[in-house]
Amino acid sequence: MRAVGYPLHPATPSAPATQVTEAVEVLKANPDWYLEIHAFTDPRGSSAYNWKLSERRALSVQRYRALHGVDGRRLMVDWHGEKNQIALSEAQRVAGIDQNQLNRRAEFHFVVKR
Repeated sequence: MRAVGYPLHPATPSAPATQVTEAVEVLKANPDWYLEIHAFTDPRGSSAYNWKLSERRALSVQRYRALHGVDGRRLMVDWHGEKNQIALSEAQRVAGIDQNQLNRRAEFHFVVKR
């Protein structure tokens, strides 16, 4: 599933995140599935600030899902601050894609537990 993007400082996504809504629907349709939410920041700002910002981002996604009927016990959240940066390909550089914007993200990983 594609990552959800964020502006520089906010803890909420930059646009209505259809990926978040799609993940909610997948979880509702698959009661044996769990979701891992991993949140990241770009490297700007202090490590301490980025750590707390990625925590707020992960928890905002968790709250959204809980408000839309997903049992919180099926959501595992983790935040990574500025770790695990995405490197741009040459094609992305040429296209003018902002590497920092790619790194401000929340990723979703579905896990099947039986």
